[in-house]
Amino acid sequence: MHDLQSRHEHPLTRSLLAATAVTCLVMSAACGGSSVTYEDDRTDEEKTREPAPLNAQVFVEDAEISQWVEAGALLIDARPREDYDAGHVPGAVWANGGKEFQDDLGLIKPDIAGLQEAARGIGVNNDQKVIIYGAPSDKRAGRLFWTLEYLGHGESYLYTPGHEALLAKLGGEATTEETDLEGDFIASYREGIRATSEEVRQAAEGELQAILIDTRKLSEYEGTEDRGDPRQGNIPGAIFYYWEDVFDENGDLRPKAELQAEFQEKGLLSDDAIVIPYCQTGVRSAYVYAVLRWLGQDNAKNYDGSWAEWSRLEDYPIGTVDEPTTGE
Repeated sequence: MHDLQSRHEHPLTRSLLAATAVTCLVMSAACGGSSVTYEDDRTDEEKTREPAPLNAQVFVEDAEISQWVEAGALLIDARPREDYDAGHVPGAVWANGGKEFQDDLGLIKPDIAGLQEAARGIGVNNDQKVIIYGAPSDKRAGRLFWTLEYLGHGESYLYTPGHEALLAKLGGEATTEETDLEGDFIASYREGIRATSEEVRQAAEGELQAILIDTRKLSEYEGTEDRGDPRQGNIPGAIFYYWEDVFDENGDLRPKAELQAEFQEKGLLSDDAIVIPYCQTGVRSAYVYAVLRWLGQDNAKNYDGSWAEWSRLEDYPIGTVDEPTTGE
């Protein structure tokens, strides 16, 4: 699996792209947008920086959370702003669940200098552990986790029990005092963990060895729920797996061995194929991406464009269900 991952992010390729980085022209007309030009005006040192090695742990354990915080780990609260303002873990900064890095369709903004600035604006440093928490089983936290990994951070972690559990674990009281930090993070795209619409099209048409996972609700997968997209249905060949099924009835992440066995049984794991979860805007699927990484799936990629983008690409195929079990 490590060999496959390395093929997707060859160091020489990244360095050449970064060094060349004069101007990035983004065509978004297919999604109803307009052409936007971004210039990478960062220093040469910033442009050529390599992504940090990824940690294999992904989820921070209760047994180590206090030690990590005392050692200076950055705490990021990914809940809605009103929840953060009402009371949060002392010292935690607020981030909008990764939305500060996204465009209107959920795609990562194609502006590496701006993305780097946004990461620094929430206090992210290169050589510092980042612990992201939200409500229990918070999909917003998952999206921010994937975003920081995509931008080259290697020490990002998720704390799944949520805000109240973390507060109790640290033995403190909630505060309404906002923490404002400025980091020194240098962004470097980790292309190997982001799936593009073209890659997904190739997977759907059998031109690329990949497993597609639809992590939306069953009604979305079956096409009976209209969320305002031009077309309803699924990406052909995708396996349905609802993202919240990684949690138990209490909202806790299910045991690793249990999920490993279930994912294996459902055909969601592979040593040879790329594994690509998707949803509506790459938020729910980002959490499944995190679980896949935790299960040792180094070839996992999140499709951040997901259904919001796919449904607007008129030439891309749509899968349908002959006898849906949802809807009227």
